Amino acid sequence: MQGMTKRELQITDENQIRAILDEAKVLHLGLCVDNEPYVVPMNYGYVMEGEKLTLYLHSAVQGKKLD
Repeated sequence: MQGMTKRELQITDENQIRAILDEAKVLHLGLCVDNEPYVVPMNYGYVMEGEKLTLYLHSAVQGKKLD
């Protein structure tokens, strides 16, 4: 038995995407510094116009994430 591919797991239905974004409170942003990965949990807002999704993340004007 073969596993599912990432394409098979991809969510493309706009209503389903909106439902997930509306229900969730936090996203986990994965970053990498000097080949060392780390994850930052962040609150977010979003605007979805048709298929175009814009995420808004709250952050300080300086720091590790922005470097």
